[in-house]
Formats: sequence, structure tokens, C-alpha cells
Amino acid sequence: MGAAVPQLTRRPSRPPGHVSSLTGLRVFAALAVYFSHVAPPAGAPVWLATAMQAGYYGVTVFFVLSGFVLTLNYSHRLRSRQDLWSYTVARIARVYPLYLVCLLAAVAIYGYQGRLMQHLLALQAWDPAVGVAYMYNGPGWSIGVEAFLYVLLPLLILALARHSSMFSLLLGTVAVLVVMAGLTWWFIHVGRDQLPWDEAGSDHRWLYRSPLTRVGDFLLGIIAAKLYDRLRDHELARCGWLLIWGGACSIAFIATRPAMLFSAWSWDVAYAVPAAALILGLALAPRDPAGLLLSAPAVVFLGEASYAFYLSHKLTIEVMGEDAYDRVTAQTVTATVWGVCVAMLVAVTLHLLIERPAQTFLRDRLGGGRHPGARPPRPRVGPDAAPSIAPTYTPHPAATTATTRARTTGSS
Repeated sequence: MGAAVPQLTRRPSRPPGHVSSLTGLRVFAALAVYFSHVAPPAGAPVWLATAMQAGYYGVTVFFVLSGFVLTLNYSHRLRSRQDLWSYTVARIARVYPLYLVCLLAAVAIYGYQGRLMQHLLALQAWDPAVGVAYMYNGPGWSIGVEAFLYVLLPLLILALARHSSMFSLLLGTVAVLVVMAGLTWWFIHVGRDQLPWDEAGSDHRWLYRSPLTRVGDFLLGIIAAKLYDRLRDHELARCGWLLIWGGACSIAFIATRPAMLFSAWSWDVAYAVPAAALILGLALAPRDPAGLLLSAPAVVFLGEASYAFYLSHKLTIEVMGEDAYDRVTAQTVTATVWGVCVAMLVAVTLHLLIERPAQTFLRDRLGGGRHPGARPPRPRVGPDAAPSIAPTYTPHPAATTATTRARTTGSS
């Protein structure tokens, strides 16, 4: 017997517009990861020191956001082998050139340490040894996870194509959360949360670094995208602000709790849920004050460069010297701000001189664009696993009779 689902009240369709706040969100997720690699100032309040160390939650935000945006960009576009080829070329062009440049820079800085081929192929996340996963350029491990999720996307879209009702989506959300929470509980129950990170069976290895368990984040993003597709032109979209502030406050609360720091729950599921709520809320309520802040041109530009910032920041910290952030002096705040500015300057340079040109070159040479005679694709809705320029969402059919292709740098 089917469950009764309340009938949604449709409101006038929105005109075409930008959801650039999703691009702006990326820079804050990247900054969270940056501060997790910077030693908290001695004598800092407990909540501040905890929040800095807990910045690894930014990785979870990226994976959820990736599922959300890629689903909206590609759910109606992967219909032929040519579509799949274009998708593959776009994904490679999006992440690999800059990944390779930062890897080679790490080799130049640290020297050859072995396992280089494993890192060239972005397979280090599959290695049980944390020392191998973090070898050379530490943040690079997540690119291997992202590549795995890219491979899964067409299969997941196909599997979920017939499950777009509100009931199915809500049931799917519950199912994903039960699996993620159940797995986390099991690691705690058997004591694996107490194992050192370099142990093959540790919660850190399986809940944080493993590509397999990160599928949960990706699925939450996919389901959130489908919910957005159903809700954006209905009255319930007015509740988007609740998702924004509920998600943001939940992340802030968890990140400042010492008991949650490096816990099994914090490796993934505790942050994945509010991250999905925040992302969905920003898409539904672009005029919310938080959305307007994240949509500011300067923030959006930094969001575009956030992939370069994420990949290069650890190397920049290494070159500058981490000891500058440990001193108890009046210059601590100045040194920290200076470090962020230098890291961001390096990232913007890489974004403009390497990331963008390499994407254009590979897509033009390998045919990553739309093939001749193809149906015009749905416009883009946001940044993907690697940050892109301000995207557009697809207007409801009632509001327009033709779709236009929104131009983004390397988002497809």
C-alpha cells in the first residue's frame, strides 16, 4: 500500500538565473581544509583550535557538492556513446592537468619517494597505508576518489532514473543515511575507531579515505539534486533558508565540539547530512543573505580558483614554513592572514595560467564539447568536483520554450 505524499503547490516558474553561491561555497570548503593543515596558535580558545583541526569536513562538502552538480548537469545528457565520451573528456580535462602539475611540483620539493606511478594514475586512495595515500601532495588522494565517483555517475543516474517521486527520494535518503550511520556504528562497536590511522582496518582508512564509502556522500548529492529539480518551482522552495542556516549551523556546531574531532562520526556522515542540506538550500533560496554573500563576484572568482587552492595549498605551506603559525606572538594573526593570501595568490595564478588553458586545450583536441546534431543540453547548475565559473540552472518548461547552454569553464 503506497504511502500518501502531500500534494505540492506549484508557484510561478523562476526565470533563468545563476546559482553562483554554489561556486562561492567552494572557497570556504577549501579554506576549511587549509586551516586543518595549519597548526592552531598556542593559547587559542579550545573551540577555535578544534574548528581549525576539524577542517577536514571540507572534503565531505566537496564530494556531496560533486554529486549534486554533476547530476543536474548530466542527468539528461548521457544518452549515447558520444555523450559518454564527451563526459569522460570533460572530467579528465577538469581535474587531471592541474593535479599532474601539483604532483610534479611535490616531487621537486620532497624528492622521489617511490610509488610515483600509483600517484600519476591517482590510485593512492585505494592503498591501505596512509603514508602512501598522503605521499607527495597530500590533498591529491581525494582526486582519485573523485575519479572513481565520476565513473559511477552514469550508472547511478541510470539506476535512479525511474525513482524521482518525492516518496522515492525521501526513502532513498533514509536508506543512504542508515547505511552510512550503520557502518560508522559498526566501526565504533568493534573498536576500530581506536586504531591508529596507519592501520589497514582503521575507521580513518575506511570512513574517510576509501573511495567505496564516499559513494554515500555522492548519493546524497545526487538525491539532493533530484529534490531540487522537483522543488525549485514549488512553494516548499521558500523553506530553502531553513536548510541553509540549519546546515551551516550544524557544521559549525560539530566542528567546534572537541568530542567530535577525529571521531568515526566526523570522518563522513556527521558532516555529509548538513552539507547536503546546505547545498540544497542554497540552490532553492539564491536570494537568502548567505546566498547573496556567496554570489558576490569576488567570492565567485575565488570559488573558481578553489580547486587550484585545494591542490596547491599544502605545498605553499611547506615552502613558506609551518613554524610561522606556531609562535605565540602579536604577529600570529598577521602571519596567518599572510599565509592565506600567498596560498590564494598561488592558486589564482595556477587557475589562470594552467588550469583554464589546459581544460580548453584538452576539450578542443579530444572532442569534449557537444557533438554536431546533438540535442541542446540542459544548462549547468553549479560547480562540480573541481570549481567552475558561475553556473546557471535550467528554467522550468513553463517559463521557457527553449533551453540555452550556459557556458562554464571546464564544468562538463
